[in-house]
Amino acid sequence: MELKTFFIFNCAFAIADRPQNLLKKMKNTCLVFSLLIICLVGANTQKPDAYFFRKMETAIQHGIYPNIHSILISYKDSLIYEKYWAGNDRMGTGVHTIAHGVDSLHGLQSVSKSFTSACVGIALKQGEIKSIDQRIFNFFPEHAEQDTGLKSLITIKDLLTMTAGFAWNEEDYSQVGTLNT
Repeated sequence: MELKTFFIFNCAFAIADRPQNLLKKMKNTCLVFSLLIICLVGANTQKPDAYFFRKMETAIQHGIYPNIHSILISYKDSLIYEKYWAGNDRMGTGVHTIAHGVDSLHGLQSVSKSFTSACVGIALKQGEIKSIDQRIFNFFPEHAEQDTGLKSLITIKDLLTMTAGFAWNEEDYSQVGTLNT
């Protein structure tokens, strides 16, 4: 396929939302993401035009697709669209409205697992990693002093499946240097 499309699609949902509202927001976000893919992939040889982007922006601004933080679209190896919006995000001890921008730090949370597992898959294919059952400290000899007790048993698989046994406070991001490090 000639069209090479890459999306960086960040969206977050307020933790305080009731489950039914959260589910509706997730469905709406999946819908907008699907529409973007269909429009761009369906336009196999045609670059998306300004009309498409205006319609998408209007829908986001009117809350049809709530809490979208950013959309970046690349077409034929060039960034053709980049837009940021203010939205709810976790910061410190709660959810706050943040004005996102090109220089904003953005907690990707679970999205990071997808990228990490893809990279591990590539490393496996290239022979850089022999197995996901390898101990993690085999890759970090400079941290040998930490390779003690139950931590010495942690494998790549444990980290990929989030079963390494680390305590983490999901509700409080202000705990850097304590529980969440």
